[in-house]
Amino acid sequence: MNTKDMILKVGLKQFLRFGYDQTSLNSIAKEVGISKPSTYYYFKSKEELFENVLTLFFQQMGEWSKSQYVNCNNFHDLVTRFFSSFSDMKNFSDTLIEKQKGESSGAIFELLIDSARKNQNIKKLIADSYKSTENNIAEKIIEAQNAGMISSQYDSKTLAFLITSIIEGTMLIGFFNNYENIEELEVNMVTLFNQLFPTPNN
Repeated sequence: MNTKDMILKVGLKQFLRFGYDQTSLNSIAKEVGISKPSTYYYFKSKEELFENVLTLFFQQMGEWSKSQYVNCNNFHDLVTRFFSSFSDMKNFSDTLIEKQKGESSGAIFELLIDSARKNQNIKKLIADSYKSTENNIAEKIIEAQNAGMISSQYDSKTLAFLITSIIEGTMLIGFFNNYENIEELEVNMVTLFNQLFPTPNN
């Protein structure tokens, strides 16, 4: 791994673990094993590094999502997998920050909310990521409607927005509740979804 990639990797971990204000270029450089002035060869400022770090995060999140849902052939498979992956999402975030015993999960939510208020570029980056997820779900909804699997009375974009909101909202609330009973919630969400949108075989 080259120096720039190491700075990004360590920066991602530290920003997620400590937040933007409590992370310094000096602490990142020290963990990477370089001097602070050396970081300016790759990034002009802490803010520029942070934007690159979040870009890396969403890239990694996108790659992780693809690996999770690669075998989902239709709308029901996709959404069922989404609703049953809350624990996986939490563990993915914990892995990125190299979470230690006793530390709380869900650091990404604190960081994203705080940074979106301060930086319009980051706000757009987050919005684009969510929109991409919505579009992927909407495509599966349209496929399901064309195949007669769900009613065409539902607007695909609105339903995709609702599903995305449920997923993100559940993760956010789970963060504040320290993800209590997350496995039970996964089962209940999948069951409810299948009741609301049964497949032709149900």
